[in-house]
Amino acid sequence: MPKEKTVIYPLAADYAFPNTMKGQRGQIGAGGKIFRVSDTEVYSRLYKVYFNWDELERTIDDDESFVRRVCDERFADCREHNVRIIPRVAIQWPNHGDHTKATEIVGRFPSDMVKSTLDTPEFFFRVRNLIEKLGRVWNDDPRIAYIETGIYGLWGEQHEDAMSKDAQRNLADAFHAAFPNKLCMIRQPRNCLGEGFGMYWDSFAHIDEEYYACDAVRFMDWRTAVMGGEVAHNWGRHEIQPGDDMNDTLTAPEHLDRFLDYVFWQHNNHLGVWMPKDERYAKALDGLSEYQKRAGHRYVMEKVEYGVDDGKLTVEFDVRNTGASPFYYNWPVSAALLDESGNAVWQGNLESADIRNWLPGDKWNFDKRAYDEPAKLYHVAGAFDLPDIADGVYRLALAIEDPSCGKPSVLFATRQYQNGGWHPIGYVGINTRVDNPLIPETCFDDQRYDSSITY
Repeated sequence: MPKEKTVIYPLAADYAFPNTMKGQRGQIGAGGKIFRVSDTEVYSRLYKVYFNWDELERTIDDDESFVRRVCDERFADCREHNVRIIPRVAIQWPNHGDHTKATEIVGRFPSDMVKSTLDTPEFFFRVRNLIEKLGRVWNDDPRIAYIETGIYGLWGEQHEDAMSKDAQRNLADAFHAAFPNKLCMIRQPRNCLGEGFGMYWDSFAHIDEEYYACDAVRFMDWRTAVMGGEVAHNWGRHEIQPGDDMNDTLTAPEHLDRFLDYVFWQHNNHLGVWMPKDERYAKALDGLSEYQKRAGHRYVMEKVEYGVDDGKLTVEFDVRNTGASPFYYNWPVSAALLDESGNAVWQGNLESADIRNWLPGDKWNFDKRAYDEPAKLYHVAGAFDLPDIADGVYRLALAIEDPSCGKPSVLFATRQYQNGGWHPIGYVGINTRVDNPLIPETCFDDQRYDSSITY
């Protein structure tokens, strides 16, 4: 007769915490600046890194080995901080002149670039050639999270008349060919429609760019296209929305409520924010915490059921994504048996789990401040033949692993946490009786303060 299974209802985390490839995003400027962690990047596990074109390609003879050396230097020790990079290449930073003409741009071109307009076959070739090199370096680099297509327009923001339809097509085809394994973003949703790109909205929730959000919701599929960007307060009618500065956005109810609504409406994954360290900073951190909980993925485990019978371990759980976006890459979900020191004596992948399909709700209702289509509950189940393991009591644990290193990385929103990324769920016995499967709360760590995850 099969043994009775253990059922655990995990302890929900009601706080924000840093998590892989989502939420608050840091920034490193162009001109050779090296990655370093800022003390105001409370949750950042993403950093955007700008490159001037001539940093990556001095002349066309610089091959991908040169690009790789530059990136290795500029990305520095990002792996040790569990930080992924979002790169953007730009040639105008900024300029005074007709930004459709290379001869009038104060730009950062390779020294052998033919001086011509940006719509010539020669320029299109150089764009494709650069992107091909970047693809050979970035497409399989685990440090790269997403890619902002950039190049055209001030700061690589592809504004105004910087991109003709031919330029859009040339750029889209080049990025699709170079990056089959990475998600790419464009600045304007009406550029390259239907290409499967996400968007970097660099004036997120700004009153003068409402149409960008409308276009993103209308033209882009957030289920497979990542929505990122940053918040800008230095132009237009910013005093109306999103406020005078980021602390205003995160503290004034008329700004914060709308800002958070937009996160859910647009299915935002990450944003760059700049918070002044003034008398409002502590209160602004509360607003930032609310943003971090909403942006990107937030996987809440509602029920876990497991048992060992005749050398076979069965594990199943229910999970709900209460965030704004999915996790966009197919990273494995693992179960493990941890010994009393927290080391895994055995682990295996739950092959039926595809975390890309753990979708949040959809169709944000601004009046109800809720999704008209609430987030679904997803069920995951697996069975494993256990190898010979010493008799005793272990902790069943779950984790989402980074396939580049085979270590836990993406965290669940539960207080049942062990530093390093495992989530201990309950006790399980191997030929040993377990009277109480519940692990005391005093045994758990706090993922808000865990700096041990690397890749």
